[in-house]
Amino acid sequence: MFRVTIEADGLIQKLTAIETRLETIASEVWDTISDIIIESVHQNFEVGGRPDAWPPSKKLSGQTLVQSGALRDSVQKSAQGPDFVEIEAGAGLPYAKIHQFGGTINHPGSDKLQVFEVEGKKVFTRGTKPHQITIPVRRYFRIQDEDVEKIAEALGEYFMIQGERFTMEVT
Repeated sequence: MFRVTIEADGLIQKLTAIETRLETIASEVWDTISDIIIESVHQNFEVGGRPDAWPPSKKLSGQTLVQSGALRDSVQKSAQGPDFVEIEAGAGLPYAKIHQFGGTINHPGSDKLQVFEVEGKKVFTRGTKPHQITIPVRRYFRIQDEDVEKIAEALGEYFMIQGERFTMEVT
């Protein structure tokens, strides 16, 4: 919800102008908003989680959730219209949801040769028994408070009327 406060003469004219602009927000504004969101999510991957660091992976060394970069690179604008922009992440990646929300995988076991990296060393094993794997929550698709402020600023600049700025509070 947006709260708009205008302090100026000609209130009716200004409200009419805002109403007209609300009917179709320019695609450039939606582009700006999507860029802010995508950059924020990419930053989450770069620093390993924000505002709190993600729990490290027990299986892999290196940066958590960035082994191939496929999950990070899946964050993109998927649709845009005159009154919305849609950003998606994880399309076609079966592991995307469990990393975002956490969960338990019931592994059926296997008799195949497996290679794991533990403390920087490769460990070989043949087969595993059925077992559960718990994946902790790692909210990668998350925007920060400062990004909400940037989005509000982008909208505020768009609705600037005749050089007069109004304030907007996001609640």
